[in-house]
Amino acid sequence: MYTLAVSSPPKKVLHSLESLFAKFFWGQSDGKDKHHWAGWETMAKPTEKGGLGFSRLAHIVDACSMKLWWKLLTETSLWTKFMRARHSRFSHLSEAVTNNRSSTSWRRIIRGQMIAEPLIHLLLGDGRSSACLERWLGGDTIHPNILTPQGCTIRDLWEGSSGWNWRKVIDWLGQPATTCLLASNLRITDTTDSWSWYPNPSGTFTLAFARLVAKGSRVTNIIFAKFWQACILVKCTARKNHFYNVTKTS
Repeated sequence: MYTLAVSSPPKKVLHSLESLFAKFFWGQSDGKDKHHWAGWETMAKPTEKGGLGFSRLAHIVDACSMKLWWKLLTETSLWTKFMRARHSRFSHLSEAVTNNRSSTSWRRIIRGQMIAEPLIHLLLGDGRSSACLERWLGGDTIHPNILTPQGCTIRDLWEGSSGWNWRKVIDWLGQPATTCLLASNLRITDTTDSWSWYPNPSGTFTLAFARLVAKGSRVTNIIFAKFWQACILVKCTARKNHFYNVTKTS
């Protein structure tokens, strides 16, 4: 796990490791591998889809990549300051890109951004974040128009005790964004802007929820879900193998 958090091994290496996992799970008899009733890809499906809920290593790599992007976005450590200064000194962090000279680490972070960014929402505080490049009105970012000042912040749309300057909101952000803001209770406060991770109800980023995102959508299958909840209590691997074979072939 720690290795995958700091490096992104080639797909061939990940596949070889998963083959070893499968061999260990199905076991051996008389020094020979037992029959594999299902590959690791099938067993790694959620229990609701008939799998065992294991994780593909590629999904763990993607989850760790998302964590790197989250740290870069939300933290102010020495590492994040260095990465921001190197890759987005003169632009917003979300506009950072890769090129032929980009390091493997930076390419991985940008991949994490592509997966995670649509699921990250700005929690409005003092409004010092970008009015167009942050997801603060619930959907996508806002496309600036010819009237939008470069580098405008959310706070620039606020008139203190008077509330929102609706003329600026309409001119700078457009009608769709204005409609969203009218329907909300958003207002500028004294707290610092922060970010929320949508997949987790608490808004906190966790690798567990990031792995679910990397796995993709889940289809609920109550029978399989209840079945494997009961099987967790069974410690004998051979018995679990038998149950799995019966359910998959019936």
